[in-house]
Amino acid sequence: MAGWKKSTWAIATCLLSVTVWVGMSGADASPVIERGYARVVDVTDFDEITVEMGPQTYTLRLAHVLPLSRWPRAVTQAEQGLSDDAKNFIDKWVLGQTVFVETRDTQRDTQKPIQVDLYRYTFGPSRMTAQWEGKRPSEKVKWFGYNLNLLLIEEGITTYAKGNPPRSPAIRELFTKAEQWAQERQTGMWSQPDFAKKLQDTAIEHDVPDD
Repeated sequence: MAGWKKSTWAIATCLLSVTVWVGMSGADASPVIERGYARVVDVTDFDEITVEMGPQTYTLRLAHVLPLSRWPRAVTQAEQGLSDDAKNFIDKWVLGQTVFVETRDTQRDTQKPIQVDLYRYTFGPSRMTAQWEGKRPSEKVKWFGYNLNLLLIEEGITTYAKGNPPRSPAIRELFTKAEQWAQERQTGMWSQPDFAKKLQDTAIEHDVPDD
């Protein structure tokens, strides 16, 4: 077991050595940082998540998920409740927490948040207490880690933005399966199928590639 823990930490350390691009807030023109762990200090929406990495502050956007700002206007109390649940869910999982940041695409426009995947692991700085089994779509990207973008869709918190899909066929399939997971279990927004369909239509119609 001790050897396994050492190997796990070695993998996590190696992940920190790869250079990626992340949109930086403020006037600093340099867009290059080391990908890795960050502390989430504010969550306005799924496309406006503020994190601190070392001395710098960055604004991030969760890739391939529909932000709350693009939801159609709620017309019933139940639909408004879904919006409130969505904000509470993302706050619970990331606000004030340490997450692992990884870019998905190659966007170079540093004037707006770059699309990223966020992860939490069952070990290390982003440790969480959930039991990882490797069965859910959100558990199939990283060993002993949860992809929070996929988790939002699995839980019916928001929908897959198919208008700007991942480039990897394997990742596209995971996003599709995450939505099927929620739909089959009538989780979250899928407890209101008509509203869920509106969200899907909105995601297809309005979400466009950033790069």
